[in-house]
Amino acid sequence: MRRVFIQFYLILVGFFVAVIVCLGLFYKKAIDDVSENYLGDLLTTVLTLIEQDLQNRPQEEWPLILKNFHLDTDFDLDIDPLSAYELDKDSWDALSRGQIVYLPTEQTYIEQIKNSNYLLSVGPISYSYFLKQLRWVDLVMLFGVILSLSIPVYAWLRPLWRDLRSIETAAKQIGTGQMDARVQLAENSTVYPIGQAFDSMADNIKILMEQQETLMQDIAHEIRTPLARLRYRLALISNTDDTTLDHDVTEIEHLIDELLFKAKVDAQAPTQNINQPFNAETWLNHCVNQAQITTSSDIQWTVHFALGTSLCRGDEHLLTRALTNLLNNAKRFAQHQIVVSLTESTQHYRLSVADDGVGIPEEQVHNIFQPFYRLDQSRSRQTGGYGLGLAIVSSIAKLHHGSVQVTRSELGGALFSIVWPK
Repeated sequence: MRRVFIQFYLILVGFFVAVIVCLGLFYKKAIDDVSENYLGDLLTTVLTLIEQDLQNRPQEEWPLILKNFHLDTDFDLDIDPLSAYELDKDSWDALSRGQIVYLPTEQTYIEQIKNSNYLLSVGPISYSYFLKQLRWVDLVMLFGVILSLSIPVYAWLRPLWRDLRSIETAAKQIGTGQMDARVQLAENSTVYPIGQAFDSMADNIKILMEQQETLMQDIAHEIRTPLARLRYRLALISNTDDTTLDHDVTEIEHLIDELLFKAKVDAQAPTQNINQPFNAETWLNHCVNQAQITTSSDIQWTVHFALGTSLCRGDEHLLTRALTNLLNNAKRFAQHQIVVSLTESTQHYRLSVADDGVGIPEEQVHNIFQPFYRLDQSRSRQTGGYGLGLAIVSSIAKLHHGSVQVTRSELGGALFSIVWPK
């Protein structure tokens, strides 16, 4: 909210100041013109009358004459020689023409007495000083008005920001699998239509996911029933094709199990198990030992464990499935070496499996995590798999708020890495 508040407030203040400056310049010019004309006419009249009295008297009597005027003003009226002021050429020309000249630094008005080397000086005039002080008052008042603008901005922005945060929170909950999350804004909210659209979208997504899960369960049930009957009938038949048929039935059952497991992971919301500690070193060695049982003795296995502690956080059951899929994938294509490592950074864990196989073509890297996708050359039905293993790994990584990365390993083959936050 702070950033939005500052941006909106600065835009409002900038526009306000621009308007005030434009109006102030216009106002100042108008006031200055009126003040100068009024004050100039007034001083011209006064100085002209004084000058007429002085011209009829000797110069030595001028100070006494001015003293006898008894002007009840805040400014002084004096007679000064021309040499008392340092003026520019334009000012001297104006004085020679009988005009009044204003000296801003002294806040004084001067006029040359005709046929003499003396000047009548009036000032400093307090009215000019007051105008100068008034500028600071204006600035203080302007600053106060600018600060006061933050009150209506905050009053308007706070409920809007609160409602937007409600939408953001609901969106994050939906993203983590909490499909019952809704916004439920008040009808007088500025973003009420957006909240209604979001809730409607969430309802539709929930219905679609429930329909998908129901469909998967129904398909699995409908397929398992004839498969069970087929397996029972195969057991009653004795011929040379028993083994092949039984293998095909087992393969279909395994495919169904994989589909159901992936659908379950995709529909699952993060639970407490996602952040449960478990003994990572023991777990890693156990998974690798299990994978070695069905591997050729020509494959050399290397395990690298580099955590600051033996504990790691995550869902041990799901991570076991993800690691098993990566190990099975590496076993199919490795020629001589497989390297398994579990490392950590400041914020993340990294579980990696590298092999020295054929690797993954760069143009197909973004497709290999899609269900039922197989590489054209390095994978086929003969190498095993249904194209669901890496898709399941990707789903498990997302459930841990992480991701799966694939690059070329130093061994020459593929390097798969699961990265998830601590």
